[in-house]
Amino acid sequence: MASDEDSSRIELSVNKAPPLYPVKLSLEMRQELVVRSLKVSNYISIAKETGIPLAKVMKIMSTPSSPMPLALVLKLAELARIDLWDVLRSIEGMGIRKFLKPNFDVEAAASFIGYAVSSSSKFKVGRGNVTLSLRYDDDFQLSHIIDLSKRILNIEASDISINRRERKVYLLSQFGVILLLFGAPTKREFYDGWEIPYWLERYPSHFLKTFQSGRLFRSVPSRGCARFYFKTFNMEGMLKFIERLRGLYARVGVNMEERPRLLSDNIIYIEICRRAILEALLYSIGFTSQRKIREISQLLGR
Repeated sequence: MASDEDSSRIELSVNKAPPLYPVKLSLEMRQELVVRSLKVSNYISIAKETGIPLAKVMKIMSTPSSPMPLALVLKLAELARIDLWDVLRSIEGMGIRKFLKPNFDVEAAASFIGYAVSSSSKFKVGRGNVTLSLRYDDDFQLSHIIDLSKRILNIEASDISINRRERKVYLLSQFGVILLLFGAPTKREFYDGWEIPYWLERYPSHFLKTFQSGRLFRSVPSRGCARFYFKTFNMEGMLKFIERLRGLYARVGVNMEERPRLLSDNIIYIEICRRAILEALLYSIGFTSQRKIREISQLLGR
């Protein structure tokens, strides 16, 4: 039987995160990576394979206090044959202007990925940085986003920027890097039809609650229905994503039989009119948005 520690391990998406993003490892892990990797390789090969200048590789690997670009961490872990999950768990700080320690709370990450792939997010990735912002419906949802943030990263209230007029939360780049490592897609990847990471199948309710809470939504009282909208640049890919999403709902006992309908060339929607499904979305899975709770409750009260 797997231990609790084993069950929390996930397969990481190492090729998605920005390669030059700086992280600080524990001295013990750092030393083990450097010593073991140099037994099977050398500075020249490591520089060539990571795309980092040789002089910089030599300086970073020989300076214990120096942050390492993520690409270098990944290469050293590969050479040293050390499990990447163990390496990442040894991170003591990550960031550009401010180093913060990640918590790697898997349940919180599953919830945050639900927000990150919702209609309310903007997720952009560069070689050395990530920007992530979320639009929230109300203060109830804002509080949930802030609580999740503190479970993923050791932050202060001042580390989260909030624009209350536009109802937007601007998150530190560390959040984006962690989510990418956990398999979150960029906006374009999602529009093309995201393949849900297998590890999320262990946390379907966490993901689905925030996913449906952030998704573009419209109540249709005249029909007693709720509509959830999906934008796509790859219709076949998005339809496959919706099938995978249907599988996650099935894992929590929700038989989502509703088929996608075409609204325009690149927008489809799912219209849910069955009372049993609306009740399951509201009571079994739940929402972090009071607006959506109120509107679906009104549909059920008709």
